[in-house]
Amino acid sequence: MMKLFIKDTVDKTGYGDRGLSIAALFAVILALASCAAAPSYRPLSPQGGAACPDIFPAAAARLIHQIEITSPLSGKSLFVGAVKVEPEKDALHAVLMSVEGMVLFEAETAGADFRMISAVPPLNDLPFAKGLMGDISFVMLKPAGKPVEQGADDQGLWACRWPTGKENILETALTKDGNIRLRLYGANRKIIKEAAAFPPFDRKAPAFIKMKSFGPASYTIDLKLIEMESVD
Repeated sequence: MMKLFIKDTVDKTGYGDRGLSIAALFAVILALASCAAAPSYRPLSPQGGAACPDIFPAAAARLIHQIEITSPLSGKSLFVGAVKVEPEKDALHAVLMSVEGMVLFEAETAGADFRMISAVPPLNDLPFAKGLMGDISFVMLKPAGKPVEQGADDQGLWACRWPTGKENILETALTKDGNIRLRLYGANRKIIKEAAAFPPFDRKAPAFIKMKSFGPASYTIDLKLIEMESVD
């Protein structure tokens, strides 16, 4: 179902036959596996009354994105991605394709459970697979429960923070120009990754997301929303 869902949308990216080599894919894997931290955060100045900014679908949906991954090792690499997100189950089903329509990777998560369905070598590398699903979860699934902090950050932006994973903290903030910023902090409270989500928003899903991982082999992922539909 997921493969059929995205196959008809490959030509919507407008990139024709600009494909990916196995060497480029391997370089992307190395970049995705080499994430490190950036400067630590500061406590929020306590405030209340406003809703927490977020970009997470509130109900089950399928989304298709044009994806561009940029790293110092591989340069720019282009993909098509589709994901089914089920927030009530804390679940994701993701497919990564070449722009020609070849399925390169498919996996699903439900809470802490992970299952790789298929992957073209070297994309069957387990750290890559879990890292990719972690990136998708970062911008698709809202953490359970209430935020542990709400207030203004050191730039005066309204922000909320939730515990996620074992010791991580997810922060969302509303910027002064109407974008939504996401940050993931590790156990040492330094930034692991950051994303900026740009309007217009379709049922909370942004038209464009720019995600960055911090580290010696840092990478960026640009996601342009092609299509979104609600599912039962």
